[in-house]
Amino acid sequence: MNVAFVGLGKMGAGMASRLLDAGHHLSVYNRTAAKGDWIVHRGARLASSAKDACLNADAVFCMVSHDAASRAMWLGAEGILASGLAPGALAIECSTLSHDWVTELAAQVIGRGLRYIDAPVTGLPPDAAAGSLTLLIGAEQHDLECARGLLGAGFRKGPSNYLLALSPDFAAAAGSTRDDEFHFNRGDGDGPIHL
Repeated sequence: MNVAFVGLGKMGAGMASRLLDAGHHLSVYNRTAAKGDWIVHRGARLASSAKDACLNADAVFCMVSHDAASRAMWLGAEGILASGLAPGALAIECSTLSHDWVTELAAQVIGRGLRYIDAPVTGLPPDAAAGSLTLLIGAEQHDLECARGLLGAGFRKGPSNYLLALSPDFAAAAGSTRDDEFHFNRGDGDGPIHL
C-alpha cells in the first residue's frame, strides 16, 4: 500500500518505521527535513511537503505535537488536503488534539470524500518503535475495517491493546461522548466488547 506519514518526531519516527517494516511504500514529511534522513536510508521517500508526501497515497498518517501543527499539516497550502487524495483514501490522525479541532478536522476530511480515522495513541517512543502502542480509535465501523490491516501492521495486536471505535453515526456525530455510542474492539480481532 502507498502510505504517507507526516511528522517524524519521537513518536512518529517509530510509527513510520513500523509501517516501512510491514512492507508499505512509504513517503514521509517532517518540517525539519534532516529528521527524515535515517528513514530514507531504509527505503522511504522524503517529500518536500505534506502535500507532496500524499502523492498517490492510499492512506496518510499524521503525528504532530499540537492543534496548530495539525491544522497546518492538514489545511495549509502545502498540506495533506491540498494534495487531492483520491476519494476513499484513509486519513488517519494520531496526534493528541483538542475535541474542537478533531471535530472540525473530521468534517473537513469527510467532506472531501475521504475516510477519517481519529487514532491518538498511548505509550512512549520505545513503544512506538516496538509496535506496542495502544490506539484509541474513533471511526465509522466500515472505515475501521478498511484500516484494520494497515493499523495492525504498525502496532502490536493483542488483548492488552484495545481499539476504541465510535458507532456507525460517527461522521454525523463526530466528537460525541454518549456512552451508548462506544464499544471496544480487541486488537486481536476477537470482535467488539460492548460497554
